[in-house]
Amino acid sequence: MRSNVICGDILAVVFRYIFWILWCKGEEYTHEDTQILGGVNLASALLSLMGSSFVVVHYLMFSRRLVVSQIIFWLAIADLMASFAIALSQSWLFAASEYSWATCLTLRSFIEFSVVASFFWSSCIAFYLFYAIVWHKDMMLSEGSKGTSAGKKWNWTNVFMIVAHIVCWGTPLVFCIILLAADWYQKTESGWCHPKEPYLFIFWELPMIISFFVNIFLYGIIAFYVQRRSRKHRGTKNHLSAKIQHRLALFVLVYAVCWAPNVASHIETYIAPHCWLFWLGLIQNAFSPAQGFLNCVVYGLSNQEVWSRYRWWQHLLMIIASPFIVLPIIVLASLEEILRVAIPSLHARLFRRQYAEVGSVNYARRAYSPVSVNDSLSDLETTDT
Repeated sequence: MRSNVICGDILAVVFRYIFWILWCKGEEYTHEDTQILGGVNLASALLSLMGSSFVVVHYLMFSRRLVVSQIIFWLAIADLMASFAIALSQSWLFAASEYSWATCLTLRSFIEFSVVASFFWSSCIAFYLFYAIVWHKDMMLSEGSKGTSAGKKWNWTNVFMIVAHIVCWGTPLVFCIILLAADWYQKTESGWCHPKEPYLFIFWELPMIISFFVNIFLYGIIAFYVQRRSRKHRGTKNHLSAKIQHRLALFVLVYAVCWAPNVASHIETYIAPHCWLFWLGLIQNAFSPAQGFLNCVVYGLSNQEVWSRYRWWQHLLMIIASPFIVLPIIVLASLEEILRVAIPSLHARLFRRQYAEVGSVNYARRAYSPVSVNDSLSDLETTDT
């Protein structure tokens, strides 16, 4: 046992010095390097803001409310909040404005909440694929996944979405409350703030690393299982189910591509703490906020309904305009949902009062029962005659 530990320490030292000799810059980032990295990060966040807004707007306006679409929608909401907070904080740093402590804590907590939520929603896609494919529930990937398949009000998709909301929004909220209540934030020389070193790893790096490797692991199992099953049952696989499987797998792949540089950067920091790799920082700042934009690309390329609805220049205008219309769309959608519930209730109350005055109880029961409008009009015509 002791020999294994000694061999591990020797290999770590060897790799550290090889890494240092080949790639290490040996000095901290200059002001110009920091400006370049911040500019790349801001541009990537703005692209992600537009892409996430497009997915949200398209879902609220046109998409069917399948479980697959719901997961992608909530992932886009998390990416939208994260890209907005990152773009706002980077813009503030570029303007060389001094953060107040309250402003810094608010923005950093908002980034913590939304980015960690994005980690978990990406993992939800991997878990959903794993459960639906490996546990032989392909029918839940098709039209039956609206939540009421097989005539049941509560099936596994309902439970999955409830648990997903609790975990994906509740866990980041608990993280933020703990960090704020324990006063574990500190201010950097640039004026920005982040959690102190041990808690930065626990509440930021550890969820990212665990989510990253869990997604890779589950995706590997899914790919192996699908390939093995396709060899046994050639030509018998549900085409719609296979199409949705590949679509969701692309979102998992986007998550892996976006956060692989960040994981590599943290591993590099552990191996050589005083080593500064500008090219790795450039890739990290370009891809980490870009998940919303790449998800938009995957959403458009893998969804034929999106492309059939617009021409290419209309897609471009829609993506650019989405951040400006996403808030009104959300407000209108909320009002529409409220009115959809409130108006029939109000209509029923008015009809009850009217028929109570007339005294025709039997007729009132039919009037606000779920019959068509034509039936109601024909009944009125017969009573008038």
